[in-house]
Amino acid sequence: MARHRGFLVAIVVAAMLSGCSGATATNSPGGSVAASAPGGSVAASPASSGGQTIKIGAALPLSGDQAYYGQSALDGAQYVAKTFKFTGALAGSTIVLIPLDEAADPAQGVTAAKTFVADNVDGVLGDINSGVTTATMPIYNAARIPDVFTSSNPSITTFGFDNIAQLLGNDNSQGKIMADFLKTSLKLGSVAVFDDSQTFGQGVAKVFTNAAKADGINVLNSVSLNPQSQDFRGSIASALANNPAAIYFGGTVTTGGLLCNQLRSAGFTGPFLGGDGVYDPKFIQGCGTNAGVIYVTYWTP
Repeated sequence: MARHRGFLVAIVVAAMLSGCSGATATNSPGGSVAASAPGGSVAASPASSGGQTIKIGAALPLSGDQAYYGQSALDGAQYVAKTFKFTGALAGSTIVLIPLDEAADPAQGVTAAKTFVADNVDGVLGDINSGVTTATMPIYNAARIPDVFTSSNPSITTFGFDNIAQLLGNDNSQGKIMADFLKTSLKLGSVAVFDDSQTFGQGVAKVFTNAAKADGINVLNSVSLNPQSQDFRGSIASALANNPAAIYFGGTVTTGGLLCNQLRSAGFTGPFLGGDGVYDPKFIQGCGTNAGVIYVTYWTP
């Protein structure tokens, strides 16, 4: 999932120049990157200024319920692309950022990946969503294109691809931290767990569940919701019948907001816990005026 800071583009550039062109990248005064390569060659086409034109694809959810993450990532990336200064062998080079909307959908992500491969980009920033990254990684690996992302499912780094970089702690950390918080800070002994049946949501919910059980917390229910549905009242009634002290949700904005809203309408007053997939103002809007107490983990690279 997602997580978005403007300096990601700088990291992408450093990674792709060192990983794909044989260049070595080091920190330089003023925060720029100095890179040198055997024979002075890099995986980019010459620019008229005498430097290189370095093309970076940005595969991001620019529409749909995760557009908040995608657009904020793109804003930061565009700023850095305009202001980043190269030194050394790449002095005078420029970054050309090519954004494509993958709408947090694996099929659209694959289309974007194939477009970037055909366009011969030097590296890719994205995807944010773990399900999309899982679908696109093999394409970038086969084309030997560096793929730098903030998707957090732990399985992503188990495929053995050498062209990828996961820029933040994965869900093994995120899920455990929230379970420990429930035990040590909130001092609550029971929880019902929901997820949105997607790669990210199921992954972080599973980690949370295992960590909660290890902490001695009673996991009363574990429910995978249908993200196409807007009525979770049946699942909620079953979970609340066991009187959980807290609710944990693994998933993203729309499903999370609906679940929160319907839980409060059903009378649940305990804390609602979630991963960074609901770190979005639209989640609070979805919860409604009776959002109650909410705790969310959020990672920044």
